[in-house]
Amino acid sequence: RQEPCRIEFRQLLTAMDQARDLQKTPLLVCNGKEEVVCCFFEYMCAVAIDAKRVINEVHVKQSKTRPTVREELRQKVSTALRYGRPLHVRMANSAFDWNPYVDP
Repeated sequence: RQEPCRIEFRQLLTAMDQARDLQKTPLLVCNGKEEVVCCFFEYMCAVAIDAKRVINEVHVKQSKTRPTVREELRQKVSTALRYGRPLHVRMANSAFDWNPYVDP
């Protein structure tokens, strides 16, 4: 079992490779380095989900319905899995409840 660890940004690729070798999914918590990490994942061609945007579109502006956003999220996760690309879920300063967006 691998315990959580703190790494320097320059060690990120190595740490992600080690997690993959252990058949683990890396979870990155980026306190104060969000812009750098977002840029990093853009260069890696990661599939991005912006949780704050989802909250804004569904609950604040109400410009999209929950089923519409659920399908958009499904397509993004499917794309990441199909093409072996990283999935970057950008939380920003939000708390996102995934349960309503996951089919039972």
